[in-house]
Amino acid sequence: EFSHLQPEDFTEYHLQIKSVVEKSVEIYKQFVLLCLDILKEREEPDVLQAVIRALPVIIFDSHKNSRQRAALKYYLQNMQISNLPDRMILDVSDVDGAEALQFLEQTFTSPIPGLRLDL
Repeated sequence: EFSHLQPEDFTEYHLQIKSVVEKSVEIYKQFVLLCLDILKEREEPDVLQAVIRALPVIIFDSHKNSRQRAALKYYLQNMQISNLPDRMILDVSDVDGAEALQFLEQTFTSPIPGLRLDL
C-alpha cells in the first residue's frame, strides 16, 4: 500500500510542516511582545492576570528592548506561584556570555520555585 512512497516525499512534507510551525512560533513570539508592551503600559493586577492567562508559554529573546525586559521583570515579580507559565524559553544566543549573565541576574532577582526555564 505504501510502495509508491519515496524518501523525498517525507522530506518535502517535513519541510512544509516545519515552515508552518516556524511561522506559528514567530507569530506567537510577536504576541508575547505585544502582551509585554501592554503590561508595561499598564502595570495593573487585572492586566497582569490577562497576560498570565493569554501566555501559557513565554518565549523571549534577551536582546529585546529595555521596555520589554522591564515588563518581563514585572511579570516575574508579580505573578503568583499558582500562575506560573507552563514553560519559559529565553533566547540568549544573540548576546555574549557576560551580557547573557547580566540579563539573567537582572531579570531573575529572586528564586521562583517551580518555574520551568529553558535557555
